[in-house]
Amino acid sequence: MAVKAGESAIFECHITGPQDVEVDWLSNGKLIQPALLNCKMHFDGKRCRLMLNSVHEDDSGTYTCKLSTAKEELTSSANLRVTPSREPLFTRKLDILEVIEGRTARFDCKVSGSPAPRVTWMHFERRVEENDNIRILQEGGRHSLIISHISSDTEGFYTASAQNIYGKSECTAELYVQESRAAISSHMAKLEKMPSIPEEPEVLENELERRTMPDFVKPLADVEVIEGKETMLKCKVSGLPYPTIAWYHNGKRIESSEERKMIQHRDVHSLVIRGACHAHGGVYKAVISNKVGKSACYAHLYVTDIVPDPPDGPPVIDAITGKTITLSWKRPKRLDPSLDASSLLFMVQQQPLGSIQWSVAASNLKETNYTVPSLSKGVRYAFRVLTSTGKTLSKPSPSTDLVQLLDRGPYLRKAPVILDKPDIVFVVESQPANITITLNHVHAVVNWKRRGVALVSRPGTYEMSMPDDDQHALRIQRVRNSDIGQLVVTASNQFGSDLCTLQLAMAVPPKFESIMEDVDVHVGETSRLAVVVEGKPDPDILWFKDNLLLSESSHFTFVYDDPEYSLVILSAKLEHSGVYTCTAKNVAGSVSCKAELTVHTERKAAAEPVEDEGTILRKMRRLTDYYDVHKEIG
Repeated sequence: MAVKAGESAIFECHITGPQDVEVDWLSNGKLIQPALLNCKMHFDGKRCRLMLNSVHEDDSGTYTCKLSTAKEELTSSANLRVTPSREPLFTRKLDILEVIEGRTARFDCKVSGSPAPRVTWMHFERRVEENDNIRILQEGGRHSLIISHISSDTEGFYTASAQNIYGKSECTAELYVQESRAAISSHMAKLEKMPSIPEEPEVLENELERRTMPDFVKPLADVEVIEGKETMLKCKVSGLPYPTIAWYHNGKRIESSEERKMIQHRDVHSLVIRGACHAHGGVYKAVISNKVGKSACYAHLYVTDIVPDPPDGPPVIDAITGKTITLSWKRPKRLDPSLDASSLLFMVQQQPLGSIQWSVAASNLKETNYTVPSLSKGVRYAFRVLTSTGKTLSKPSPSTDLVQLLDRGPYLRKAPVILDKPDIVFVVESQPANITITLNHVHAVVNWKRRGVALVSRPGTYEMSMPDDDQHALRIQRVRNSDIGQLVVTASNQFGSDLCTLQLAMAVPPKFESIMEDVDVHVGETSRLAVVVEGKPDPDILWFKDNLLLSESSHFTFVYDDPEYSLVILSAKLEHSGVYTCTAKNVAGSVSCKAELTVHTERKAAAEPVEDEGTILRKMRRLTDYYDVHKEIG
């Protein structure tokens, strides 16, 4: 909703669900404190309402209603846009204050206006200036006047005056100073109505003078902590009799524990949080109470993202050519439970010998390998890798030893010869494709032609590169139907030329012509799970047992008899029982099917003459005698 400053705004939603649902309201992700936001919240079991009285432009943002039970949470959000007034407007006026002598008085108001008005404070006709006893604060549109120790000199009328180029507005309230004796008698009358305040020994008449309201000499302050680190919320209190304290987190009372320990040293109370995690974040409230009354203060604990561990060990040099160096590395050994392993990213840094600077070779890498291009011949480099969460970077891994590009010496002064090239390259529509040819070590210009037309290097379509100083590559960024067919590659220089042809063919995803079926065997017998698969190029076949990848061993062997693929289980044991999966994959896709192998301990006695219907049906047919299997869906 969009409203003007000074107007009210109501958010309402209707709910169904269990009776024990907790309702919280949040503003921009933080729990709303009604005292600070000048709002009311109602919940009657079916309808949740948040009523904001006289809003200010600072109140703009996202408001969320959060429903919680012991098991789950549900949220609904809406945006509030508050347009400021032009002339000054008090969206929150000063309140009349009644304060006991010697205590602190605080006037708060909120002022709208565009441009933001300047606020001055007056006590009767005299302008209020800051001194040891008086502080003037501003936070956005909120303006505050704090008088530390009030006396009969400081009581009276206080005026906040707001002014900008469009006008002026004033707001006045009175400060009453109560004598401490009067305050005691009025509070004593309320004592019966205040639950859960422990009884204390009877106070003699002359000691009644010393009774004072509990108060925060230093209230809680907002704290920010890195996840996993220790932090502390601290407040200093006063009051006679000495007040007791209770701590609340997001509205729920908490007790002292190893992870959140409550400590008191004289008049200072601390809540020590060891190893802060995101669950510890939110609004904390300290409530102090004695026989005279209660007082509360709030603070926010912000838990910032944890810094991830670096990769495990230094990167490994996988390949060096005359043009590139290929690195790979291991993921971090330990990972904080709050981080998602699949969302980790990596940054590769390089440092040439003689430099003290590390430069970024690549960032936001999802894979744990990278081929570094654009390196200089004859220069030795070290490499290292950092883990990234997208927000924070880890410390760097140890670096590699110094390495440099291969030096094959000067290019030969000869005609080019194409030494290696693919005969057929299978491609997938709308996917990228890479084709590489290898020459003898000579300078040459390489042209790629399709149906007599030369392909032109253009980002996003065709890109020509040299992964090595005797290799030339063509990358098709998005394969189209028109790319299918013959490519002619010509390499030429001043001494001569050479050419070759290769075929681009559309890959066909794997498809099962027949799938494996459940098998029952006895201990020691040999059994076979077989599939017939078609696909171009020939698919790679992977076998899994109970989702674990199998490799050949004394009990498992893989047999390929085009187009049938088999898993042979030799000398079956009881532990070989389970669900087996065959996955066939190539560049165009993958398919899987499953079957169960049951290994029995001993042969059954001769079959009973009477067989049930299921047994008869099983004997009558095999699945594939009557059905074509198109796709396994479960």
